[in-house]
Amino acid sequence: MKNKGLDLNERDLVVDKEKPYLRPLICKGDYKTAEAMLIGINPASPIYPKDICIDDYTALCADYNSFMEFYKKTRRNSGKKELSRTRTGIVSFVNWLNTNLHIDVIETDIFTYPTSSVKELSYVSKDILMRSRDLFWNSFLSSHQCRMAILYGSLTFKSFIELLTEKNIVCSVLYNSNGKTPSLGELAKYPIELLEENSPVLEVIISDKKIAVFAVRHLMYYGRTGESYDFVKTNILKFWKEV
Repeated sequence: MKNKGLDLNERDLVVDKEKPYLRPLICKGDYKTAEAMLIGINPASPIYPKDICIDDYTALCADYNSFMEFYKKTRRNSGKKELSRTRTGIVSFVNWLNTNLHIDVIETDIFTYPTSSVKELSYVSKDILMRSRDLFWNSFLSSHQCRMAILYGSLTFKSFIELLTEKNIVCSVLYNSNGKTPSLGELAKYPIELLEENSPVLEVIISDKKIAVFAVRHLMYYGRTGESYDFVKTNILKFWKEV
């Protein structure tokens, strides 16, 4: 089935007619030329085939404003606030990146299978989880203009390190403590607050492309202004001026 939005079809995004669509990404701007990726653990607002057809769904994912309106309407119809605490942080942070770096930002997740809470991931079959992770990895590889990946939450960072190790991806650890550079496995065990203070902590090398990796606390703590994230935002600005 040919779609009008993302270059994906029903086979890519439907795991079962009764289960939610996989969500590969949304982007405030053009996802094909986006220079940064904001990565979480998994989407928290499921959208089902019964709610919207596949063509309209892929078009929705490619149109940020339309997606946000659909998201808000779905939450209102469920008796919830228009924006969750995490979504408020994501929107605020993405707006900051857009305004200060003048770039488009892809929003995606390690596991693209949506659940109402991250705890529900433990009840999802391994086959579906791995399929949803493969979809993320394909998006990561195909983001040719991406020069920066920002991972929020310790579980996201650990899962990303596991994926890099599994795929045998060439990495350069940038974090240095008293002259010692930790291994990837050691880095994954560090507190997220320490990683945030020292970001970028990693450089991923795929073909001739280098992607700097920042790790930050979960964006549910960001709020509308992100004042407690000022230190890492300064690091992001510094990095962007040098690339």
